[in-house]
Amino acid sequence: MYFALINGGPVAFLFNFILVSIGVLAQAACLAECASILPIAGAQYYWTFYFSTPKFRLFLTWIQGWATWLGYVATLASSINNVAVTLESTIQLQYPEYESGGWHTTLIVMAGLLVLTVVNVWFFRAVPWLELAGGILNIAFFFITFVALWVMSPRNSPSFIMTTNNTSGWDNFTSWNVGMLTQVWAFIGKHPSGWMTH
Repeated sequence: MYFALINGGPVAFLFNFILVSIGVLAQAACLAECASILPIAGAQYYWTFYFSTPKFRLFLTWIQGWATWLGYVATLASSINNVAVTLESTIQLQYPEYESGGWHTTLIVMAGLLVLTVVNVWFFRAVPWLELAGGILNIAFFFITFVALWVMSPRNSPSFIMTTNNTSGWDNFTSWNVGMLTQVWAFIGKHPSGWMTH
């Protein structure tokens, strides 16, 4: 929520969520239409090839393959960095003198990549069980967090949701776009246990 709260505040968080939701639903409708016309595994490549004009078919399919690969790389980098920053924040709660960021974050990211490499290379049979455990823990921790926040959080007035905040230093349009990263990232749907398959 960091990017949204310093790049527009609660009001930007709310309206960006609505805007991104509409975009995601439109994208899902397009993908559903493509899937109803040509239901096949690995569909992005086949759809690009099938729906393209013959002149650009091979080039666009090649671009689509690289775009998918780069998307997986970016998602992994984003997810593992998010976990590293969350871990550092948790450490800082217990040890306030701990300095987060910089080489600490890089070291945690590299250690995470090493663990994922070891699991994928030598312990791949454990991946489905790790995915199952991750899914169960995601659901359990969602309810635990929801209840804890509901019971322990301070209450704001309803007008709080309409307050703005732009402390990032960007102009309003750029700040609004950067603030939308929070909602877009949430709709990607990646979680730490999802690393195992990439």
